[in-house]
Amino acid sequence: MNASLGKFVGAWNAVLLAGLIGALLVLAIATPGLSRLYSQLGRIPPYLLLAGPLVAGITYLVVLTVPRLGVANATTAILLGQLATAFILDHLGAFGLERHPFQLSSLLGIVLLALGARMLLAN
Repeated sequence: MNASLGKFVGAWNAVLLAGLIGALLVLAIATPGLSRLYSQLGRIPPYLLLAGPLVAGITYLVVLTVPRLGVANATTAILLGQLATAFILDHLGAFGLERHPFQLSSLLGIVLLALGARMLLAN
């Protein structure tokens, strides 16, 4: 959907429009809990606020890659990247989350997924 929107308004404008609509929806849902947000805002480590730019960047990449690769290929590549990143973050216990050490079977799973992605992207 974001890629189709990008055809009408351009990549960054598609990211902006999708983000604004998403933010309005979240604002409507989260309004009852805003007092908690305000009370905790000063305690949030600044690096955690990078989640917003990361979401915008990922959405922008989706807008660019889907028309070129197709939905299935782009989604496969995105999932592979996110899964590999997730395994690294789990292993490190990044961002204050519980550490989950990397397992050899996890590496095998990523390799198999990468091979499947390569097969999809070869077409």
